[in-house]
Amino acid sequence: MTQRPEPATLSGSRRLRLAYFFLFYAAQGMAIGLFNFAVPAWLAANGASMAEVGAVVGAAMFPWGVKFLNGFIVDRFTWLPMGRRRAWIVGSQLGLLAGFGVLALVDPSVDDVATLSALGFALNLVVNFQDVSVDGLAADLVPEVERGRTAGVMFGGQSLGIAATSTVAGGLLASHGMRGAALACTVYVAAVLALAATFRERPGERLLPWMRGAPSHGTAALHVDAWRPLLAQAWRAMARRECLLLWFAALSIGAAWGMSLSVLPAMATRLAGYGAAEYSALTGGINLAAGVAAFLLLGPAADRLGPLRMYRMAVLACLLACAAMLAAQPWWSSVLPITLLTMAFLTLRLVINVPYSAMALGLSTPAVAATQMTLFNSPGNLGASLCGFLLPSLERSGGPVAILAAMAAFAAVALGLALAIPGGRRILAPRLQPAAPLP
Repeated sequence: MTQRPEPATLSGSRRLRLAYFFLFYAAQGMAIGLFNFAVPAWLAANGASMAEVGAVVGAAMFPWGVKFLNGFIVDRFTWLPMGRRRAWIVGSQLGLLAGFGVLALVDPSVDDVATLSALGFALNLVVNFQDVSVDGLAADLVPEVERGRTAGVMFGGQSLGIAATSTVAGGLLASHGMRGAALACTVYVAAVLALAATFRERPGERLLPWMRGAPSHGTAALHVDAWRPLLAQAWRAMARRECLLLWFAALSIGAAWGMSLSVLPAMATRLAGYGAAEYSALTGGINLAAGVAAFLLLGPAADRLGPLRMYRMAVLACLLACAAMLAAQPWWSSVLPITLLTMAFLTLRLVINVPYSAMALGLSTPAVAATQMTLFNSPGNLGASLCGFLLPSLERSGGPVAILAAMAAFAAVALGLALAIPGGRRILAPRLQPAAPLP
């Protein structure tokens, strides 16, 4: 009798890991694409102020800024028979499916800013548990030689999810309102939920709660089952100089990014003559191209050039883009400057995030990997959320000029902090050996 082959697991197949991370990050990209691009353009085109747009974006971004709290929960509580992360991944994907269903049921209009803000917050809170769990899985399973490639695949998937949602949901919002956009998102979420329920982390674990299986020895040894040692290990892991400098650099560049999410759609629809669907299609196309670049080029570039060096260059380019836009003020009423700045910011977002994620993976401690990855990934989103409090005063004092100047200032601070980060093998040196072939 022939022996049945062992089922594929995430720990045993690089191809499966890359596909898994790609598809889950694309699911995250739907929530980001909806509330960071499609909804802001929809609101701006229908007369909402930059402060109102900023309120919706800030509420949607806030869970991303404090998701380190989710990291503590995911590291502290888990159900090891399904692996360290899969119970959280499956559960959060179920929550995401329910969240889009509620959004379709409530069907808020452009005048329901408070409702949009509340639903944006709730949906992104659920997405954050999925993101934390997937990041923790990557820190658990991805070997050093795959970190740049994995980061590229992750953010490539997220960017493609943003692109698809910006384009499709942007058109559906204009023609069918929020209900049509939300229902379209549920189809992909359901497909990714099926993927989450199909593959184990490691051999011998349970596929689903009611099936047979047991915790693997490695996961049981890594699990920290008390709050005090978890908090102590996380503190020690993040208290290093390079971690703190990287954290505050991400906070500053995140503030510039968050401001761009409010000022760019307003400038595009009011100064350059874009409609909401046209601007959503523009951002969707840019995110699509950037996602393909991240998938094919940016991950290998981070491995070969060195993540820290690549990060510094991308932050400098962000500063130069803001300065160039300020210098081009006489031509703001034409389409070209707004289009070029939108292209620059959406592309640089990925060029910054890919090496940043590679550095975060290299600096994370396995026992508190989910917590530490969320601590690394929180500051950019926290900066993007908190900058919403600055937008009303900046809009009153100088409009888009003042906002762009503030963006340039935050980018300059981020560059100074990035230049102060000490280079080390895990965050600066290019990979010296070629990657092994995919199994």
